[in-house]
Amino acid sequence: MLPHSDECDLAEQCDGTSSLCPFDDNVGNGVGCKLDPYGAGACFEGDCVSFKRQCSDMGKSFPGGPWVPCPAQETLNKQLSPPQGYCGRLFCISESAAQSAAAGGQVSCTYFNLAAAPETMADGSPCGSYNAELGNLNTDKLCLLSQCVNVGSTSSRYHWATTDWEKCSDCDTSQSRNVSCVQTATGRPAEEVLCPPGGRPATTQRCSDEELLCDHGIAGSVEINLLGRTIAIDSGVVMGASAGIFVVLMLLLHMCVRCVAKKPGDVEPNQPEAVVPAPAPQPQKPRTRTTSAGRRVQSLSPRR
Repeated sequence: MLPHSDECDLAEQCDGTSSLCPFDDNVGNGVGCKLDPYGAGACFEGDCVSFKRQCSDMGKSFPGGPWVPCPAQETLNKQLSPPQGYCGRLFCISESAAQSAAAGGQVSCTYFNLAAAPETMADGSPCGSYNAELGNLNTDKLCLLSQCVNVGSTSSRYHWATTDWEKCSDCDTSQSRNVSCVQTATGRPAEEVLCPPGGRPATTQRCSDEELLCDHGIAGSVEINLLGRTIAIDSGVVMGASAGIFVVLMLLLHMCVRCVAKKPGDVEPNQPEAVVPAPAPQPQKPRTRTTSAGRRVQSLSPRR
């Protein structure tokens, strides 16, 4: 067995058959660690990374130390142009200046230039909030490429895999799913200690009463006995099917009522009635008659 080098490393054991050394594995990124004399940090790719350790290591090449973390790390980065976040430029302060600042004096921090560029926060440095009661860092977020990201985004070798949520059928209940750690390259199951603990997905959650229509009193399921087997059908499905059948029946009833009420002589709605044109008036023919005096008189015949 190969012993682990620190609390971020896992002990490996030979299988007794192969001459090859076992794969060197580490605990998941974000697991809390302590490294004397630097105090609390976070495991990252097998190393215990801490702000205090980085300032101490950097200060060995620069006079004025020993150097400790700057309390105004995030504030000073925001004042840069362009502004940066907590994981931007690395700011440190000397122990003597830190003691003066703690007593109410001025905070005077510095940064280090290496290879003509300012040193940045190391990948894996915790950038979550500080828990004053527990006296440790919240390692659910780590620095990666000068950005503060969720710990689950920092691991490329292992990740959390989830199954689909179980279906909800009743009000005021919970649904669950399985969560497991798998190797990213192969998808094979792995020990949970290899995955980031802070990024572990939830395994249970409350069912949505709104989706189940609990406020309308129709949630749950309906049991039907068919050929000796009991089948549970979701109430929402039953209500939806019932509404559809009701609409079809109403349409059929409406058509039947129209067929019964219709008579042979009825005029279809929206159809104009036929209009028979009146006969054209006949021209009046003059009539000639002879009076007693022997005169001929011409008059019009009356209309018929």
